[in-house]
Amino acid sequence: MNGDDKKKPDPDKEGLMINRNEDFRRNLAHERNDFKEGSDFYGNKDALRSCNLRRGDNRLNELDTLMRYRVNTGVCRFAFKHEDYRLFSEIKEYLDKKEYTLETFDISTKVIEINPQHYTSWYFRRRVIEKLLLNDFKGERIKFLRGEMNFARKMCLRAPKCYQSWWHIRKIREWIGFEEEEFKFLNKFLEFDSKNMYVWGHRSWLIRKYNINNRDILRKELKFTTLFIARDCRNNSAWCYRNSLNLALRRLNDLSESDLLSELDYIMYWIGFAPRNGSVWNYVISFFSKLLVPKKKKKSLHGSLCFELAPVGFRRLINSIFNEFKYSCYQVVYIKACIEYESGNYGFVIKAFKILQVVDCIRRSYWKWREDCFRSQIGDN
Repeated sequence: MNGDDKKKPDPDKEGLMINRNEDFRRNLAHERNDFKEGSDFYGNKDALRSCNLRRGDNRLNELDTLMRYRVNTGVCRFAFKHEDYRLFSEIKEYLDKKEYTLETFDISTKVIEINPQHYTSWYFRRRVIEKLLLNDFKGERIKFLRGEMNFARKMCLRAPKCYQSWWHIRKIREWIGFEEEEFKFLNKFLEFDSKNMYVWGHRSWLIRKYNINNRDILRKELKFTTLFIARDCRNNSAWCYRNSLNLALRRLNDLSESDLLSELDYIMYWIGFAPRNGSVWNYVISFFSKLLVPKKKKKSLHGSLCFELAPVGFRRLINSIFNEFKYSCYQVVYIKACIEYESGNYGFVIKAFKILQVVDCIRRSYWKWREDCFRSQIGDN
């Protein structure tokens, strides 16, 4: 093949490409404006013709993609079908018109099966139950609610971190009443994901709502947290739950001083095992309730839970961790400051606040404010 037979450059592709790109950008901007106004799902085909785009052109793919999302132009786009959006709109219309029927209830089921996090549908279901079932069909009430509980649980299994389904279970539980079997259901989730905050939150709610004065269940749940902390001592949800249980038992005066000392031994083990574990340090701060406050009459550890009356072994452990990790673990600096405050070493407390402003730089302003407040408290200006 000689040079004359070589394919000549296409002027339409070479010389006119800039103008065509300008047309494309102009029409693309026009399409984006149309999307905001909510035009047809697949867009205006004239826009494609005006760009003179050919099949296989990358610009055609870009515009086609944009068109397919013209009814879904939010920050986060979901790949739902057009008929799915129609169902979503129907639920909204039924809610606005207050059409609470078993037929519309079934439509909410379809919507939730498409998207378990569709909050409006969950709310709509509760409105239907309140308007129809709770008032009229009392004979079928419990049977229907148990079926609804099973449906919500199925959605939780499908989407374990879906807030809407867990909240729905909570409302159904209020209508049915407490059943200890609920704890077994929650155990399945924690075996799969021991840090699912929605499961721990629901478990805490069951305690607050129905068992806040049940000493047996509180102690049983306390042992339950021990199991999960042993598996992962950085499970913050387990530590928070344990703290709420201890506070409940303390309010019931069900913890003797030996119980508290035993819990302190438990704390000492875990802060020694993982000195930079923020979860256990937060637990320590809650366990000792009187931190950096003016001295009051202190009779026993059980009465005040103050550092001054904590065992010598605990204070020695804090000193050891402070000396080694004071520039990488701000919590131990704060605890050490609390201990020194109890003994009247106010100079060390001020020094500790200065260290905290360096180590915990994100809260530098907060620690500076705490230092200023403390200086005012002790009269050292």
